[in-house]
Amino acid sequence: MRNSIGRSTVACTVLMGASLLSQAALAAPESSSAANRINKPMLAQAGDAVAAQWVTRKSNFMYQGVTARYTCNGLREQLRDALRKLGARRSDLKIRDTGCAGGPDQPSPFPGANIEMSVLVPAQGASAGGAVQAHWHPVNLKLNDRLRNDPGSCELIEEITKKIVPLFTTRNLQSRATCVPHQLSPAQEPVLKLEVLSIDPEAAKG
Repeated sequence: MRNSIGRSTVACTVLMGASLLSQAALAAPESSSAANRINKPMLAQAGDAVAAQWVTRKSNFMYQGVTARYTCNGLREQLRDALRKLGARRSDLKIRDTGCAGGPDQPSPFPGANIEMSVLVPAQGASAGGAVQAHWHPVNLKLNDRLRNDPGSCELIEEITKKIVPLFTTRNLQSRATCVPHQLSPAQEPVLKLEVLSIDPEAAKG
């Protein structure tokens, strides 16, 4: 079963299992203690300005899901979309494909990406060199601007939560992406909600 991503040439093949997981099995949310382990600084209330500065973060991301398979092109665009929504500065965001077995447009068992980006962290002081005014922005991650995340994206959202989110300054994370290999529930949407320390989207382009 081929699952096209957006209207681009991106391709994703979702391998369906023989049976669907019941909605109740997928609906159990991640425990609050697990959510609190992910980068939750107590800096300010939601509307307060926070002095922040850009720092460079790098990641060697490898997708290890088995239910959905991505092309390298497809994974790269999914990651680019997620990183921008999480507040990565657009002007110097770099994503280089890795693990492209059979080429960038063919589904690969373990596609990946080397990521280099600038993210905001709290400044050491309001007068710190290069400090900018940031705010806590709520993010309800919807890949490729869909109204709902496709059940086939469960494994990718789970890996973004574990491997990508800790690179950002975040708080109040809510995650529901408990994935069972080769089993999907069309009624259950994988969810990733959080607050991210970032500047306005237009300013992030600079």
